[in-house]
Amino acid sequence: MVANYKHIQVIINPAAGNNEPILNTLNDVFQKYDAHWDVRITHGADDGERLAREAVEAGADLVAAYGGDGTVGTVARGLIGTDVPLAVLPGGTGNSLAVGLRIPIGLAAAAEAIFDSVPRKIDLGEANGERFILRADMGVSTRMTQQASRELKDRFGMLAYVVSAIQALGQPELITFRMMIDGESVETEGIACIVTNLNELGAYSQRLNLNVDPGDGLLDLFILKDVGSAVVAAAQIVQSGDEESANLQHWQGKAITLEADPIQDYSLDGDPFSQTPLEIQVMPQAVTVLVPTPAEEA
Repeated sequence: MVANYKHIQVIINPAAGNNEPILNTLNDVFQKYDAHWDVRITHGADDGERLAREAVEAGADLVAAYGGDGTVGTVARGLIGTDVPLAVLPGGTGNSLAVGLRIPIGLAAAAEAIFDSVPRKIDLGEANGERFILRADMGVSTRMTQQASRELKDRFGMLAYVVSAIQALGQPELITFRMMIDGESVETEGIACIVTNLNELGAYSQRLNLNVDPGDGLLDLFILKDVGSAVVAAAQIVQSGDEESANLQHWQGKAITLEADPIQDYSLDGDPFSQTPLEIQVMPQAVTVLVPTPAEEA
């Protein structure tokens, strides 16, 4: 069954990682489905949220975000509390959300998929009052992302993250994490902490756990204990498909308080924000996202 979207608002981050003919590609696809569409361009970090809200007020029945995970996250925040679905048009370097939701990475394929997708409610997280769609993280994982500069991304694409990973993993810092997870006190050590709504780790689309559900009303907290455990864990998941064999610490919760010693910079959806401590809570079923129709339902 072909979805009947008649007023699509596309929000584009022109600084996204891919250099491609965005408007021509979208026009070719949307014309096939007789869909009216408009384009708005982001110029600042918070423009996506504002433009999404304006689109809803103007009567859009679908808002599509073109850019990386940070762009998609800001647009999603503008759709909280509405029934207007979000379509993800991957235009970044990593596109972890698209990978996690099995959305095609190519722009033309992702645009085509809009008309053969189903709406799915997913959770958001809130960290110190700021919403995120993917993850809040600190430690090595944050340094990997921050050290992959725009210049490196433009020159090398995904290889930029390989360079930054080598730099970050070459200088791991052991961090003491003191956490309260739904009232349970936990203290542990590691080189990174990731509070996630999906099972993809940043730009690598590396799976932390096979059973993370973005719509279960829970956030998943992972502690990477050391460089060796992270590498072994990834290899075990890939080779065996058994997340229980992964040498990572893992909790789930609705409300998380987190302190780090020494104090850590943290990122939300890959963008640097502030420093610990953190108060994190889940926002259940906060946003509707279009995901491809499962094969058995197609």
